[in-house]
Amino acid sequence: MGLFGKSSTVYIPGCITFFKYREFYDLYQRIFNKLGIKFRILEKQRCCGLAALEAGYDAEARKLARENMDMLKQEDIKSIITTSPDCYKMLLQDYPKFLPDWNTDCYNLNPVP
Repeated sequence: MGLFGKSSTVYIPGCITFFKYREFYDLYQRIFNKLGIKFRILEKQRCCGLAALEAGYDAEARKLARENMDMLKQEDIKSIITTSPDCYKMLLQDYPKFLPDWNTDCYNLNPVP
């Protein structure tokens, strides 16, 4: 990556961290920076769709998955860091079932076992 290049890794905090526990969202970013983890933040944060899927709204969950994948492709994202166990489960297990062309790596950096 050049001096002014963009990272191909994005940090997706999950809805709870992003909307309810904003102090953790900021804290995780500082931790990643201290560790030298290169990542980007996307301006438009979206739900991964797990809540919709678990509530029985399969079509809505698939729609969110497709929209998220399209956005990640447009931003040239190759890997995702998440601190949300829900997002991690959705991205790792459900997106590949919904989206045959899903090929993004996903890492969970949640400190909770």
